[in-house]
Amino acid sequence: MKQILILHIAWMRDYCGLKNDKPYGQFGHMTQGGSPHEAFNFLPYKDRCYGYAAVSNGRVNLQKLGGDTEAEYLDNILVIWTATHPSQRDPISKRRYRYVVGWYNKARVSADMMERSKIAAAKELKDIDKLIYIASANAFDCCLLKEVDRIFEVPAMIKGYPGVSPAFYPSENSNQEWILSLRDYIETKSILENKALKNIIDNLDGATSERREYLREVFVRDAKHVKELKKLYGGRCQISGQKVLEDFSVDITEAHHIRWLTRGGSDEKDNMIVLSPNLHAAIHATNAEFNWSELSFDIGGKKFPVILNKHLKNK
Repeated sequence: MKQILILHIAWMRDYCGLKNDKPYGQFGHMTQGGSPHEAFNFLPYKDRCYGYAAVSNGRVNLQKLGGDTEAEYLDNILVIWTATHPSQRDPISKRRYRYVVGWYNKARVSADMMERSKIAAAKELKDIDKLIYIASANAFDCCLLKEVDRIFEVPAMIKGYPGVSPAFYPSENSNQEWILSLRDYIETKSILENKALKNIIDNLDGATSERREYLREVFVRDAKHVKELKKLYGGRCQISGQKVLEDFSVDITEAHHIRWLTRGGSDEKDNMIVLSPNLHAAIHATNAEFNWSELSFDIGGKKFPVILNKHLKNK
């Protein structure tokens, strides 16, 4: 399985230069007057993108990515870029949300910072002659999400998730369900970026019809509606009434299409319900039916009624 490296950087709109795109972040290289090299992470140069992150001591631990002690670089790494949103905050902890902003697929990751000549678009960085980078990839294999599409949250400062360090190396001690969801998300979004929606099913190798529908629901849906519903229920599952991971300041609930998209269901709020990840997966695994008159699911012969309801109507 392809190794993953998660790198945390400043938040920007385009990462193609500093003109009309001010970076947001509390990194030392920015607050102390340094140059935000990540400002050019998604500006192609000779058909490649070159990405920077303020990794500790300017080095990446390639051993944690499967390399040996003498390796100077590793190829075929999935580099995932994350950033902290400038304004969105958790209502309880007041901590700003962190999201996936893009990725490099099939990237080359160097052990030490590398240099490339300053390109024309970087002339605004008058105090440096070189731009430095830690990862690079073919521009075709790089994906930057629009700001409105940056919805995959990255829980931070929780055991098993990224922490303070700009570099996070997923391991057996990481939250494996979250890592799997992250892989699924990027695989699905990558397909969406390059193929028509009707081809998604054919390109998810080994996925059952239920799994494909689940991926559509978690990642291929109206982001605006999902955000509104999750905010409406404040991180609580509408079936259990409980807040998922109540001891942590993170919302990992998911929106389920009551009538599946592949069965003609709409991508509107009146066809969505907010669920815990486990219950969501169980509904797909059992192909559970929804009783609109009672507003309840039948899962394995047991009735699960909607306890919290602020938007669904009986039919």
